[in-house]
Amino acid sequence: AKGKTEYRGWIYMCVKRYLEKSIWNLYFRLKGMGVFAFMPVLGLYGLLPVLNILAYYFKRDPEMLYTNIVKMSQYLIPLLSVWVILFVLEHCIEEPMHELLYMNNRVKLWELLLLYAGFGILMVPLFIVYTRIFPELWWLYGKVLVLNLFYLSSTYAVSYLFGKMIPGAILVLFYTVYAMTERATGMNLFLLSVYTGREFVQWMLGYLIVSALLIVVGGILNYRYPERNR
Repeated sequence: AKGKTEYRGWIYMCVKRYLEKSIWNLYFRLKGMGVFAFMPVLGLYGLLPVLNILAYYFKRDPEMLYTNIVKMSQYLIPLLSVWVILFVLEHCIEEPMHELLYMNNRVKLWELLLLYAGFGILMVPLFIVYTRIFPELWWLYGKVLVLNLFYLSSTYAVSYLFGKMIPGAILVLFYTVYAMTERATGMNLFLLSVYTGREFVQWMLGYLIVSALLIVVGGILNYRYPERNR
């Protein structure tokens, strides 16, 4: 029993040390971004509320407000979620002397997942407001979390595949534009409806599987990336 306790304590200390190091690294990178680091906050708590207020103001129709919340959340929030991630990937892939960042930690996925989790927490107050108006929109929160992961995994894999951040940025912009024009195309890739219960699991499972595959591919490319720069 004593040995198990010591082993658990050792694991806890290793995880704690790794998280502290990752958080400090992210802090300095965010600090280096300057005002650009605040763009996701401005988007969530500036742009989105304004768009929703305008949608309700002109027609005074709760259904119009509901539709606008659902669409704008799926159009803009996933894009905002990868804003900082793109800057971090640019720093890890393209900045001079970026090879030094891989000396102690070759795979950068964990830092990106910390940003993903932080953005998910940042979304909570916004969706508390939404669900006070439309309670079922907690399901939309879950859907957006899945879409955020899909955007992250796509950006991660494509950026390391090409050794540039720009292809990943172009890909997520394409996703966003495609989602906005889905009625014109008729293909409905992003399924803008809000699903609940079993339907939610059925529709989101595909995104989760694809995201997991992209993360695995991205992780392999990420691990081999420093070797490709020598």
